[in-house]
Amino acid sequence: MAEKAELAFGVGVEQVTWRMVNQARSWVRQYLRRTPLLECPELSDLLGVSLLLKAENLQWTGSFKVRGGLVKLLSVPEEIRGRGVVCASTGNHGKGIAFLARQFSIPAWVVVPDRTPTVKTEAIKALGARLIRFGDTYAQAEDFAKVLAAERELVYAPSFDDPWVVAAQATIAWEILEDAPEVDTLIVPVGGGALLAGSLIAAVQLKPSLKVLGVEAEGSRLDNFPIRWRSRYALGSSHPRRRHCCLAPWNRALPHRPPTSGRAFGFGERCGDDGSRSVGCPVCEGGAGDGRRCTFSSPPCWENRW
Repeated sequence: MAEKAELAFGVGVEQVTWRMVNQARSWVRQYLRRTPLLECPELSDLLGVSLLLKAENLQWTGSFKVRGGLVKLLSVPEEIRGRGVVCASTGNHGKGIAFLARQFSIPAWVVVPDRTPTVKTEAIKALGARLIRFGDTYAQAEDFAKVLAAERELVYAPSFDDPWVVAAQATIAWEILEDAPEVDTLIVPVGGGALLAGSLIAAVQLKPSLKVLGVEAEGSRLDNFPIRWRSRYALGSSHPRRRHCCLAPWNRALPHRPPTSGRAFGFGERCGDDGSRSVGCPVCEGGAGDGRRCTFSSPPCWENRW
């Protein structure tokens, strides 16, 4: 259903252009909060860097996910959007869609797996969306949501795997660079991959020297990240030691220290002068076991397993 709007931008459904990011930025400015970039002296002193936190927990619904939902809804013609919207979610995305549906006075259906915690489902229902429990996994809920949207000719609003959602998430990095142009390292949590992909697009366009690091949870699989984003964008192979870091978005309290064993995302790779590749700590850039002390975690370097 987004094809009509995307064709108006002269692109296909699998592409993200800077013009789309500009449009997303305009919509975000019009409908959502501009979240602050906060200094954190305690963590800065602990880690030995100038650390800033992008406080997306202060966004409407308490998460950055609402950006993607907003831009996706506005990317389709109004007559189609007015029929209603369907999404699959395990929490934040569904809450964002429910909030937006109420703002636009359109019906919304949020499909969640059976085991979704009650605190999340009650928040979605409180915003007026119709909640449907289906399946044991997110994938099963997502399949059902897509069928429901197709059968009833409703908008399906994905949480990450969509070019307009990626364009929306690029606005976060853009805001960070506006508020703190001196930032030279951006640390991005990785789930579905839209936030990381959007951050890379913004970095390439606005500050090519910006180092972007994707961090996923221990036990997550690298191949969960959409292949087309992983293969389409690349970072420079060599970066000097950085001093200005930013965590984006900031949705929950950081533990006292990062885990002693973590998985740096694929962009943590670097090239040696001889062309060899090593994967080391994403902040100090040391190879695992090289003995240098990392400024980000108490052990020498994060352990990387592929």
